[in-house]
Amino acid sequence: PKKPSPSGKGRPQLPNAPLVEVICELRFPGSFQVVNHLDQFQKALERDFPVLRVPKAGDGEAPALKPCQFSSQKSEELVHVAINLFSFISKKYSVFPSFRTRFFELLSEFQKVHSPKHLNRFGLRYTNILPHRPGKFSRPHAWLNLEMAAPGITGKPVTDIQLSSVVKF
Repeated sequence: PKKPSPSGKGRPQLPNAPLVEVICELRFPGSFQVVNHLDQFQKALERDFPVLRVPKAGDGEAPALKPCQFSSQKSEELVHVAINLFSFISKKYSVFPSFRTRFFELLSEFQKVHSPKHLNRFGLRYTNILPHRPGKFSRPHAWLNLEMAAPGITGKPVTDIQLSSVVKF
């Protein structure tokens, strides 16, 4: 049964939704101003994001382009920051209005230390987990209808579709 969400302005929440993660990412021209004021940003977030993870850079990798990760205690929410990146990741998504509000709260804190003049890229990605149905390659899940049209390329219907899946252990 669908339940109205107080934070979603009457939008239904789906109690068995396959959604496991939502990411909103901003890419912008790199600026060391981000690094210079990262301590202020960390202080603003430390109540909700007490865990700091600093990435390792491998040979030939630019450490400034690898994001620092601010994490909630249970890693249900994450904020990534690098000299050219800001992203918010939620693993406790309920409805978009709540996610958007939380994203803009965090972005507002980030903009106190750096306000990019323009964006190179904006991305919003939803990750769903759909149960696998063995032996059903033409339709891996009842909720998916896979179709592909390539008009003008071959003049023939597409008969083979290659899928990839991620298996986590």
